[in-house]
Amino acid sequence: MTNPPNDPYGQNPYGQNPYGQNPYGQDPYGQSGPYGQQPNPYGQPNPYGQQPGPDPYAADPYGATGTYGAAGTYGAQQPPFAAGGGQFPPQPPKKPSTKWWWIGGGLLVIVAVVALVVGLTVDWSSSSSSAASSGSTSTEPSTSSSGEPTPSNPNSALQTATDCTPNASAATTPAGTASAGPLSFPLSAAPGWTPYADASMPNSIAMVGAIKDLPDAQWMMQVEVGITNFVPTMSITDQAAKLIGCIAQGPGYNRAQPVLGPVTSANITVDGVRAVQSDANVTVSGRPVPGDSVRIVVVATNPVTYFFGATPIGDTANRAVVEGAQGALKVSK
Repeated sequence: MTNPPNDPYGQNPYGQNPYGQNPYGQDPYGQSGPYGQQPNPYGQPNPYGQQPGPDPYAADPYGATGTYGAAGTYGAQQPPFAAGGGQFPPQPPKKPSTKWWWIGGGLLVIVAVVALVVGLTVDWSSSSSSAASSGSTSTEPSTSSSGEPTPSNPNSALQTATDCTPNASAATTPAGTASAGPLSFPLSAAPGWTPYADASMPNSIAMVGAIKDLPDAQWMMQVEVGITNFVPTMSITDQAAKLIGCIAQGPGYNRAQPVLGPVTSANITVDGVRAVQSDANVTVSGRPVPGDSVRIVVVATNPVTYFFGATPIGDTANRAVVEGAQGALKVSK
C-alpha cells in the first residue's frame, strides 16, 4: 500500500504558501516612513509651555496669605462661621454594621448542616442498595441459548456499518503483541517489521500490527489485526467480501488507481474458531510496484475480528511473513 510518510503525494506541494510572509508585514511608515520618528515642529520648545510672567491667578487668594489664611481675618485654623454655627463640624465616620455578617454566617451554617444530612442519607441509601444487589445478583457471566458464555462487546456502539466507511476508531502502537478484541499475534512473527497502529484502514476498530517500508518504491507492507465495524448481524462471509473491496477503494491506495482483481474465498478455522479467508490482487498504476497481494481473514469472534496482510505482488519472501503471522494468530477464549 502507499506509504504516507514517504509518499511524494502525501505532502501537499501547496502546504507552504510562498506568500506566507507578507511583503507588507512591516509597515513602510513604521520606523522609517515620513511620519515615523520625526521631530515634531510643535514639540520642544513649546511657545506656550512657559508663561511670559507670573500668573496673577497662580497663588490662591485664600491660601496662606489670603483672607482666611494664617494672616487672614479668621486666623490659620478657623473657617468662617465656625463659632456662630453656620457650618457644622465634620461628623466621625459610621462604623460598618455587623448585622449582615451575622446573617451570612448563619446561612452558611444552615447550608452546611443540610448538605451533611443529605450526604449521610444518600450514602446510607447507596450502601443499602449495593448490599441488596450484591446479595441477589449472580456473578456468573451471561450465557447464550447453547449454554456457552457470551462475552461482552464494548465496541457494539461502533458496529453499525453496512457498507464502506472510514476508520471507526484508532488504537495505540502495540508492544510485544498485536491484539484487537480477542484476536492477536506476536509481533515476533514479523521480524524486522515496525509496530504500527493503523488509523486509516476502512471499516476498522483498533487496527494494530506491523509494517515494513519500501522507501525506494514509496510503498509499505502490512500485517495487522482489527475489529470490524459492520453490524453484528452481517455474516462473516459477507464481511470478508465487503472488507477486501472497501480496502481496495480506501486511502491506502490513494492516487494509485487501484483495480481489485478476482477474489477467492474459503472457509477455514483460526485457533479452532470458524473464519473466512479471502485473497485478491490489487493492481496499481504509476508506481514502482505492480500492486499488492491482499489477504483478509474474518474470524467469527465476538466482536467480529479480522487479519489483514498486504505485500507486493510476486514478493514471495515477504509473503511468507504474512503466512507466518497468520499461522501465529490466537483467539482468547
